[in-house]
Amino acid sequence: MSDDVSPVVDTHFHMWDLGRFNYWWPRPVEEAKIYKNFVIEDYLAERSKTPIQYSIFVEVVETLDETRWALDVAREHDSVKGVVGYVNLTSSDLESQLREFRANPKFVGTRKILTEENWLERDDVIEGMRALQRHNLTYDLLIKSRPEYESAKRFLARAPRNLRIVIDHLGKPDARNGASQAWYDDIATMATYPNVFCKLSGMVTEGDLENWKPSDFKPYVDHVIKTFGVDRVMFGSDWPVCKMAGTNLNSVYELLQELVAERSKEDKAKIFGRNAIKFYGLSL
Repeated sequence: MSDDVSPVVDTHFHMWDLGRFNYWWPRPVEEAKIYKNFVIEDYLAERSKTPIQYSIFVEVVETLDETRWALDVAREHDSVKGVVGYVNLTSSDLESQLREFRANPKFVGTRKILTEENWLERDDVIEGMRALQRHNLTYDLLIKSRPEYESAKRFLARAPRNLRIVIDHLGKPDARNGASQAWYDDIATMATYPNVFCKLSGMVTEGDLENWKPSDFKPYVDHVIKTFGVDRVMFGSDWPVCKMAGTNLNSVYELLQELVAERSKEDKAKIFGRNAIKFYGLSL
């Protein structure tokens, strides 16, 4: 195992209980490998075999009740230091939702899976982002398709400049076939916004699920770190989604350790923990 860097924070893990909520994903056929319950006890059992000390849950299903459930789990398990949950950013009830969740210091931010074209650019969404900023919360931005990238660039030009935004999963480059030049260019553009960070997460499921190798992801990790700088990138496991590519929690931790092996101890401390603490405002 690689030399430990302390503190180590996993900024992106999920859990789901298929009998608790009506999940649209994972699906029983397409994601058969992970179509079963993954709860906090499963995650912590794997985490105990890694140097990871602290973790941040990221939403799976768009319901306020999942956010409440995750916050309850975080109350019971001190090492779960943050919850990136769901709120309805365009609801007239948004302020009361934020007040409810913000009463728990482990509620650190929000995410929404993009299902509506140009949703990010709606005026009411921009107003919702301003509310996040007022409450000192963050926004996880998950983008994967070319239209989503174009919309996200326009969104960043309008979003509050002090709202901390993090791009999930390196912006999902196509590591199986090779990322397009557009991915390289767009990452560089998004990195020009000093309030935007990027997660070094979710890599293995963007490669060949059966035959990926660490070198498949090296160009993308290097490009993200070069453009964002070592102060605005952070490790995330994307557990248990990573199991789609035959990996476990320690494997994805070791993968990123290998990809940044030439970095200084100080750089690794930022990538694996300090930047996450700064971005999400964690109390350790």
